[in-house]
Amino acid sequence: MTLVAMTHQAKAQANNTTELAQKLEMYTSNHLPEKIFLHTDKSSYLSNELCWFKIYNVDGVFHTPLDLSKIAYVEIVDNNAIPVVQVMSSIENGIGHGSIKIPATVKSGEYRIRAYTNWMKNFGADYFFEKKINLVNTQQIQEVVVASDLVKEADQLQIFPEGGNLLNGIENRLVFKYTNAYGKGKGAMLFLVNELKDTIEKSTALSSGIGSIIFTPYANHQYTLIADSYDEQTATAKLPNIYNQGYSLQLTSTALDADSIQIKIGNKNTQASSAFIIVHNHGVVKQMINPSISEGINEFKIATSSLGNGINIFTLFDENKKPVSERLFFKYPKDQLDLDISIDAAEIAGRKKMNVKLLSKLQDGNTTASDLSMSVYKIDSIQNVDPSNIINYLWLSSDLVGKVDAPTSFFDESNAGRWVAMENLMLTQGWRKYNWENVLSANSPAFEFLPEVAGKIITGKIIPKLPNAPLKDLGVYLSIPSTKTQFRSSMSDASGHLLFQFPNFYTEDQVIAQIERQYNNDYKLSIDNPFVKSSSKYPTKSFGFGRTGKYQLNQYHRDVAVQDNYNFNLNNRFVSPSIDSSAFYYQADVNYDLDDYARFNTIEEVLREYVSPVKLSKTKNDFDIAVYDEVNKRFFNNAPLILLDGLAITDFNKFMEYDPLKIKSIDIVDRMYFLGSAGYSGILNFTTYRGNLEGFELDPKAIVLDYKGLQSRREFLAPVYETKDQINSHLPDFRHLLYWDPSININAGGIKDLSFYTSDVPGKYVIVLQGISPLGKAGYKEISFEVN
Repeated sequence: MTLVAMTHQAKAQANNTTELAQKLEMYTSNHLPEKIFLHTDKSSYLSNELCWFKIYNVDGVFHTPLDLSKIAYVEIVDNNAIPVVQVMSSIENGIGHGSIKIPATVKSGEYRIRAYTNWMKNFGADYFFEKKINLVNTQQIQEVVVASDLVKEADQLQIFPEGGNLLNGIENRLVFKYTNAYGKGKGAMLFLVNELKDTIEKSTALSSGIGSIIFTPYANHQYTLIADSYDEQTATAKLPNIYNQGYSLQLTSTALDADSIQIKIGNKNTQASSAFIIVHNHGVVKQMINPSISEGINEFKIATSSLGNGINIFTLFDENKKPVSERLFFKYPKDQLDLDISIDAAEIAGRKKMNVKLLSKLQDGNTTASDLSMSVYKIDSIQNVDPSNIINYLWLSSDLVGKVDAPTSFFDESNAGRWVAMENLMLTQGWRKYNWENVLSANSPAFEFLPEVAGKIITGKIIPKLPNAPLKDLGVYLSIPSTKTQFRSSMSDASGHLLFQFPNFYTEDQVIAQIERQYNNDYKLSIDNPFVKSSSKYPTKSFGFGRTGKYQLNQYHRDVAVQDNYNFNLNNRFVSPSIDSSAFYYQADVNYDLDDYARFNTIEEVLREYVSPVKLSKTKNDFDIAVYDEVNKRFFNNAPLILLDGLAITDFNKFMEYDPLKIKSIDIVDRMYFLGSAGYSGILNFTTYRGNLEGFELDPKAIVLDYKGLQSRREFLAPVYETKDQINSHLPDFRHLLYWDPSININAGGIKDLSFYTSDVPGKYVIVLQGISPLGKAGYKEISFEVN
């Protein structure tokens, strides 16, 4: 090959690498990722208890608080994804908080609490926030369960060749994951045997169930991996296919803080002279590598400093730009939020004040602002410290499919084996996050779910009763009866889909959907459930308690029952949301408070006697009404939008029979009003005294749905013991949760002082503090103390 030809080939290869990188970054820019972390006050609850939570919604790339979605969906579901309770919670500037009342009828067992936004639904439930919680109903009989009584279900053994492929005669690393039926890792001895039952290699799986074997596979042999667990269970798995042609990808780094990474590309019978490697971190390209390769193993190095913090994805492409192998690599972040907690004493008596000083700083020692949440609760055999925290979730669990056992162990600096464990974990992942066909096609994505940037989005569909009926441009009304006149309309698209948006969707009642009167005999309506039904990456199971646990559970039940009886009001005070209570049209042009006028017995008399901006006429038995157009100085030709407490009136003749003595006021908008794609010839809005339609009979074609709105926020209140009378009060204080504050905002000075009071319940308590800085630095700290 001439020098000129070689130069052209090198340029073409470089252009191919650049093109791959550009398509990936274009794909990332069109798929803005959100991550939600949910800090709950603890992880085990009795029925009728409250679960308090704080929402951190961040940019999936930089982990900075993200002001995109305004609503988070939080739910507790069982193993079949059947919801136990569901709430919608508001988010402002990436932060929100709320509470969930655990139902009195819940069955005891492991459940999952998960959180997501409407936008996150586009990318699958695998990337919703999710963690296990324990719910216990003490009204149900709790059996004492011992290990010998447990039903042993089949263990599972999975095999993951590094990079995804095994090549004939090319040495590779084989990673295995050994778990019980619920996905919990198990320790075991592992044996790799051939078809003659000869042992080729041995290895050990620690408690995580993950380990590895390095060996050279040959296509003329059949291999089986056998796991022999320490509880005398076994599992087997056949190795995947061994190819005579293809590529493999291996990474080697000698230590957590090694300066470089060795890359090995296996090349078997491909005749290729070059390959492409794209290294990206959360979709941001960090390295573009275009090595020359030959038959066999090809080795080279890159600097670790060139990678991004967290999970980096190495994807190998062949000469045709087809992805052929992939490997994940974790780079530990070094610039996290450093939180510290100082308390008065490690031991304290009951009903005493505990002073707490919080410090928020960066790794370089400089103080920083931060948005934090803090919980103080009793720990014992029933209540443990939650293994999920904001650091291990944002950097690790949120970017992986499947459950990560003991995530804190990967970030525990005292754990000498954390680097090897992290490497093995990365080897069990790959080909997960990115669909390279979509990336390389460069097609603009079509998202089903929009981000709720301006409030609640409600979607639905019009369904024709007759085939081939038109679906486009049919008007539908959605109303939330109240004194605030929450009303929206939507015109259907060509597929019959509908979309309504409410800026302040606070309601505890129902929504009413109606098709325009001229169409309601020919079509049906369906309103979508905003919550997702899907399976989980966390299998759950029922559980029992040993004798010690059952004794503590009985005491826990007593304490909760006493608190409910004597301090019920502490947790049942709500903060009214700070929202605009104006109607959707903000301000009426004309308003009539009917109590300022003579009251009449018919609406016809009211409209004719003193509501001057309207013209009422009657032909035979039908009424017609028009609003005066103040802009053009004439009456509109078409009827206005008529509302009663936000309900669209589709039968004006029927409304004229309504009792006017139930109506408090009338608003009139005397101009053309546009709402979405619909235009109205003025608005006539009647409001009753209670805002609940006051006995108005709905159209039988209307759909009434139980559709809870955003929850009002509870206040966390706790007793104060400042005076002798308070300290000596005979009112029992059996709180296990001493303190919860989801809104700790520390300024740039980095210091915050706060306090709480202990209860009458002795034992070990833990203070858990976590949160995030404005620049996306996550921090976590916990300390414990004794109440005696």
